[in-house]
Amino acid sequence: MKHYSNAPAIHYSTVPTIHYSMVTTFYSFTYQTAFVVFLLLLLTTPVATQSGGPRKIAFTFGGSSSSTIAVINEDGTGQTQLTTGGYTDENPTWSPDGTQIAFHSNRSAGRFNIYRMNADGTGLVPLTDFALPFSSRSPSWSPDGTKIVFTSDRDGSRKSEIWVMNADGTNLIKLTTNLQLGSDLGGPFYTFDRNPSWSPDGTKIAFSTNRDGFANPEIYLMNPDGSNQIRLTNNAAEDAVPSWLPDSQHISFFSRGEGRNGIYVIDTNGANDHQLTDSGYESAWSPDGQRIATTDFDPQAMSAMAIYLADSNGSNRIKLTNNGTIDSRMPAWQRTGGPAPPPPPAPNTYTVTGKIGDSSLNPNNPPGVPGITVTLSGSISATTSTDADGKFSFTGLPGNGTFTVTPSTADWGIFPTNRTFSTTLPLIGFVGRNIDLSFSASPIFEEFITATFTANEGSDAIITVVRQGFVQGTSTIHYSASNGTAEAGTDYVATSGTLTFHPSEAMKSFSIPIIYDKTLESGETINLTLNNPTGSTSRGRQTAVLTINDPPPALVTEGFTSQAGALNAQSGLRDPFPLTTTFLGQTFPTRVALFARFVDLLPGEDTSAVVVTGRDASQVVHQLPVETVVWPQTVGDPGAGNSLTQINIRLPGDLPSGDLFINISLRGLTSSLFRIRIN
Repeated sequence: MKHYSNAPAIHYSTVPTIHYSMVTTFYSFTYQTAFVVFLLLLLTTPVATQSGGPRKIAFTFGGSSSSTIAVINEDGTGQTQLTTGGYTDENPTWSPDGTQIAFHSNRSAGRFNIYRMNADGTGLVPLTDFALPFSSRSPSWSPDGTKIVFTSDRDGSRKSEIWVMNADGTNLIKLTTNLQLGSDLGGPFYTFDRNPSWSPDGTKIAFSTNRDGFANPEIYLMNPDGSNQIRLTNNAAEDAVPSWLPDSQHISFFSRGEGRNGIYVIDTNGANDHQLTDSGYESAWSPDGQRIATTDFDPQAMSAMAIYLADSNGSNRIKLTNNGTIDSRMPAWQRTGGPAPPPPPAPNTYTVTGKIGDSSLNPNNPPGVPGITVTLSGSISATTSTDADGKFSFTGLPGNGTFTVTPSTADWGIFPTNRTFSTTLPLIGFVGRNIDLSFSASPIFEEFITATFTANEGSDAIITVVRQGFVQGTSTIHYSASNGTAEAGTDYVATSGTLTFHPSEAMKSFSIPIIYDKTLESGETINLTLNNPTGSTSRGRQTAVLTINDPPPALVTEGFTSQAGALNAQSGLRDPFPLTTTFLGQTFPTRVALFARFVDLLPGEDTSAVVVTGRDASQVVHQLPVETVVWPQTVGDPGAGNSLTQINIRLPGDLPSGDLFINISLRGLTSSLFRIRIN
């Protein structure tokens, strides 16, 4: 059914007696009163032919929720479906030369627009802008092929006004203006102008409108520029869906109510209004005016609609389409021999824009990441880079293509790795003819695990660097140590190099040898720096400070135990140590030789600077007198801390037997506890 199946029901909600709403729901069969609408095609002459074959009739094949444009020869052969996709394609109209078909379809985001295609279904292009939130329906081609008239709500919601445009979709002009009837919860509602039909001689456009009475639309005529709008029918019935006879002097239309039902014919001066059939709705005339195609219910197919042919007086009716329970409706008879229409518009092109944002800084509004390479692949290929705001764009993408956008960089982990979209209608994800894509980027970078490190003289400072972000690639970072208050060669060994992170590696370390200089001094600093990353970016802690401290004494132990490496100074024996030792026939308090690193006396210091303390099993503290300290004199050697100092202590006579835990203190620095055994 033309046009009325999509009329907003809200237009009729304020009218006590609702007749016209039954037309709006014609194809859903939700009528308030039971009736059957038949369309009749009148056939009085033999089938005309063109180029040795029958002419074609285009029609809508399917229901109001899903339909296609199909054609069938006027002899009933050769039915062919031209459009596909599960959309609502309706209301075909032929160009004057019979090579093109225009129709309306909701194949763009559910909004109806006017489309144009070749007579074989190829070359489909939109004529109205499906990027806009309007609907356009019911096209009718001008007899010179240059223009198409149609209905649209582009001038306001809930409107249906007549517009005209060039056959390539340019130069849209509004011809009629709806009147506001009132308002409801949905806002203002208006009269409607629908079903435009161009006269074969090009001088008039017929249409239906309810401007004279909300419940009973009438047929109107106007000039192609919208002027001289005059009322043609004048009765209490519903008059709609006008169709011109080839002589441009008569119009057939559907009329129902107040004792009228079926297809009627009227002269263009308003005279001779008479009934042609007692049923039917849509009508289309053969180019010679001898036959009429109508839509009618097929009683043999569960009341599905079929197209019938009949001659001009309503006799000799035959069924043209035999599609079972699938509707055939909205017939349009092919015209031939007329002027060719202008070329269709160039196919629409599309754009893709996007942004790559650093989600590590602000997940809700990530700042853009500049300089990332972005590749477009598909029927066309292109490469660009993100700008200072992290944005990119590609233009001129053709329709009916599938494209993939892939960011590429070694310095960032990007999610998703790519995005794929299609420029085939309906445009999923598009706003108009543009689709905007977003990517979340997290930087790949190496940084020091902490901003501060400490190490003691005579050891290797272990410096740890961690890799953040996507760690499946290979990246490198250069490291170096430079003087702070410490000096290379005196306090530490100059160090630099490159760390390589292989796939899945997230942590690396390097070492800096710290020189034991045997000098009493406060902590000295070394500056640590990371730079020149590859496969990653500069981010996070790229600098750190290493503080060098004087080392505490460190007792020598036996292997990996807490047992001090101590000897009886007189006998050279290991512990357990007796409290007294007989030597050369005399008994002396036992002397124990301990061995330690980082115990070096400075000028002016004597053995009193070294304090050895013991703690027995009862936690009683015992002072162990230091009698001699013998230390090496090597200075400035990184390995000097490995030189041992011998510390001889005297065991007091009151020590209990068992384990004695001892430590050494020098200048406020104390070693860990180690064990000797007392016998």
